[in-house]
Amino acid sequence: GITVPLRGVSGVENFIATRKPLVVNDIAAAESLGPVREISLRLGIQSMMLVPIISKGKLLGSFSLDEIQQPRQFTQEEAELCETFAAQVAVAIENAQLFGETKQRANQLEALRRTALAITSPLDRDTLLRAIVQLAVELLRANSGGLYEYYPERGELTVIVDHKRLDNLGKTLKVGEGVRRVSKFQNGTEVT
Repeated sequence: GITVPLRGVSGVENFIATRKPLVVNDIAAAESLGPVREISLRLGIQSMMLVPIISKGKLLGSFSLDEIQQPRQFTQEEAELCETFAAQVAVAIENAQLFGETKQRANQLEALRRTALAITSPLDRDTLLRAIVQLAVELLRANSGGLYEYYPERGELTVIVDHKRLDNLGKTLKVGEGVRRVSKFQNGTEVT
């Protein structure tokens, strides 16, 4: 529940800019940490090594190695070990993101496959249209969807298929009717 400030703290801003480990052997003497020093001391932290987690040139976050009981001199070997660990964390984050993207793409391809299958299957018109709308809703990760049929002789659109909004089924709109944009202004900003 503690918020650690990053802006306006020269030691932390330098860490973010250089993306090099920040080693503080004696927190009590580290004036460049400003309010971070007071927070660390309240938590009993005497020494700290803050290591950046970098992926594809982007700073994703950091982790710290803290000494609680007494000030400590971190070695170069420990810093290198922590940098290796941070690189592994970055790879794990990248892999998790790639897995999520791959899973989403696989779901999209599966929805497209099912749509193509539904379109090419010998189904009656209503069953086919319901399948297409349902798969479109899934593919676009929408909440609901529908399909209007246009009757040019009457200048009307009628909902003939609806997915997850069955109360709309059969509703008719005249050409030009429908959802209208309603705007109001709050503090000079348009809210729709």
